[in-house]
Amino acid sequence: MADPDVNHRIAARLRALRTERGFALETLSERSGVSRSAISLIERGEASPTAIVLEKLAAGLNIALAALFEPPAETPEPVTRRARQSVWRDPDSGYVRRNVSPSGRVTPIQIVEVEFPAGARVAYESTGRQPPVHHQVWVLDGAIEVTLGAEKYALAAGDCLAFVLDRPTAYRNRTRRPARRKLSATILALMLEMGDRLDRSTRLAQGACDAPEFEAYRTAIGQVMGAMWTEVMNPILVRHPQLTPSRLKRKVTASLKSRKGPRHGQTKSGTDRATTKVVSGARRARRRSLKPN
Repeated sequence: MADPDVNHRIAARLRALRTERGFALETLSERSGVSRSAISLIERGEASPTAIVLEKLAAGLNIALAALFEPPAETPEPVTRRARQSVWRDPDSGYVRRNVSPSGRVTPIQIVEVEFPAGARVAYESTGRQPPVHHQVWVLDGAIEVTLGAEKYALAAGDCLAFVLDRPTAYRNRTRRPARRKLSATILALMLEMGDRLDRSTRLAQGACDAPEFEAYRTAIGQVMGAMWTEVMNPILVRHPQLTPSRLKRKVTASLKSRKGPRHGQTKSGTDRATTKVVSGARRARRRSLKPN
């Protein structure tokens, strides 16, 4: 069942994100292609925006769509009970989305469960975010067609599609039965999709570093995530392709806890080297930000 208060939470979240970025209504309107009056109505909780409109606003704010459904800032909790997960129904297509992951950013991975009614279609005029937003679509039941630009993928139950959100994207259920999918935004997607938190850090780093150093700092973050996938996630999935999300999470956690720094004379792994770059860059940015002008 859809949460009757979710539109009010979307309204508050949209207003907070716009204000935090210093965007006037006119500015967000120009960036998103949504009229100023429509944005004003949504922020006052007097309109029920469609998924397509919310995606345009998310693109204008340089965040992922899921970020608009998050509750107000609260103390991070490692568990989110089903009864507390935010549920929203698109008034246009009728699809239902549930934010599964805990709020408060316990982890940068965010999972969204979506149920598509038979015959439903949603087309997003998606544009690239910086840094890129990575998605994975895992079909739990039924079938769904995903269109990425000019490419089409027919997915059945158990299939998983990975892609970068950098072109128009459409989802369509051509069957006569509902389809359920889980949409998982990867770590890299959410590193800067976490607008309300990480944007502050990057603005601090950008102000404390010159342009080349800042770009190297941001590139190093991507290297950490890439090395994490190559050295930790991918080997686990190759050995255990049928893992459920909860068991995969436990194995990844155990793998990370068991990793030890290199002994004397040994070479650091890709993850270690990339992490060192990020930590060093963050420390330099912090020191420079504290120096008097």
